[in-house]
Amino acid sequence: PVRPVLDPVSPYQNKARPEFSGTAESGARVVLQEGAVEIGRATAGADGTWRVTAGADLADGRHSVSAVAIDEAGNRSPVTAVVSYDIDTVPPAAPAFSATREYASSRPVISGTGEVGITVQLRLGSILLGASVVDEAGQWAVTPSTPLRRGANALTATSRDPAGNTSLTVAAASFIITLPAPAPPAILSSGS
Repeated sequence: PVRPVLDPVSPYQNKARPEFSGTAESGARVVLQEGAVEIGRATAGADGTWRVTAGADLADGRHSVSAVAIDEAGNRSPVTAVVSYDIDTVPPAAPAFSATREYASSRPVISGTGEVGITVQLRLGSILLGASVVDEAGQWAVTPSTPLRRGANALTATSRDPAGNTSLTVAAASFIITLPAPAPPAILSSGS
């Protein structure tokens, strides 16, 4: 049979049994392998498409897979190019806020620390105020997209890693916005 096609996969997977797909000759048995170890098999449908989920849990870390098609006579096709990806099933730790808790602006830069490469999402209740990727120094910073109100604002932050895992806990802190009190309304005298 001709060499099957192994579709590209996301470079990060958050499941221990990722799913793979591709095309091959109709009716061919497609064997998915990591090195010389078979991790799953499927039969190509009438339209040539196939889909297979890894038959056992794969460990977190780097993986490389390829596929080969086998016809009814047992003939094997050339092997596909290797596709590599990382499995990461562990949620990241929650981010931390910096020590500053009082600001004189309704849209202050809220910052903190976290695991390098994760995305920190900042919220006021259910409102997403913004997101930031933690840089190589372990720092993140978000300027709220919605102005904060004068007084106390209870904000939370969560972490999401490139594989899509979200932190199981949230960071929470109260931030004080010290905007000047609004001026009292002017009373206009009516002319007689």
